[in-house]
Amino acid sequence: MIGRVVKPGKNVAGVLCYLYGKGRRDEHVNPHLVGGWEHPASLEPPVHLGGNGKEVRDFRRLVGLLEQPVAAIGKRAPDLYIWHCVLRAAPEDTDLGDGAWHDITARIMDHTGLSVLGREHEGVRWIAVHHGDNHVHIVATLARQDGRRASINNLYWRISEALRDIEREYGLRVIATTRPPTKLQPRRKWPRRAAPGELERRGPSCDASSKRRRLGLAPTASSSPRSKPVARSPGLAGQRPGRVRSPATPSLCQPTPALRAAAVNGSSGTAAGSSRPTSPCPGFGSAGPDHPAARRAA
Repeated sequence: MIGRVVKPGKNVAGVLCYLYGKGRRDEHVNPHLVGGWEHPASLEPPVHLGGNGKEVRDFRRLVGLLEQPVAAIGKRAPDLYIWHCVLRAAPEDTDLGDGAWHDITARIMDHTGLSVLGREHEGVRWIAVHHGDNHVHIVATLARQDGRRASINNLYWRISEALRDIEREYGLRVIATTRPPTKLQPRRKWPRRAAPGELERRGPSCDASSKRRRLGLAPTASSSPRSKPVARSPGLAGQRPGRVRSPATPSLCQPTPALRAAAVNGSSGTAAGSSRPTSPCPGFGSAGPDHPAARRAA
């Protein structure tokens, strides 16, 4: 059995005229109600003779009953408040009678939550029309009689689950699909921060980075695997250590031949006609004869 939800609408009288009419290809035969929120016999539209002597249906009472909950909730009602579902059995299945369709439509509405069995006076108002070809049409207005707005979330899977049980119970051809299993994704565990004194209470059995990994704490900047150690050079005497420079980049503190000559001659490290020291490194230009640069120049 197949359940198909038709595009919603807002013209109850137009839907009833189509279901009780001849159809697009004159396929509608003996249309009548087989289910509803009340007994179908009390909801069946009466037949009157028209002006041309033909029998016509009077839908005014049934349309008023279906639209009454929609008018009661006012602006909270959806714009397209007509819910239309078609249930069709397979061609090789036996013809289901009015009693079977009455039970099937009531179970479908109960499984969707639109009209719970035993509490039909609280749910939506609906009808089920059977007009031949082993299928029925369920028409409901999406406004509950208890004043709440009807929910239509996940109705496709709810209808499929109900049809699966109906197919097994009535011996029909299995067509309804079931909900695919969902794969639950594990929740990601974020590292927490250490409480004050937590690492000290654990004892000096290992280093701080091992303790943090074992406790599930966030790594520090020094223990992070992404942080790379930076090589440092000892530098000259009296200077702070700096970064290791590339061999292709000359250092400003490398002694030049002019500085070596000035060191040998015992100059004060100041070029002629200039008050600026010739050595960028403090203390280098005033080196005596015992300085390593002076010995190399000699």
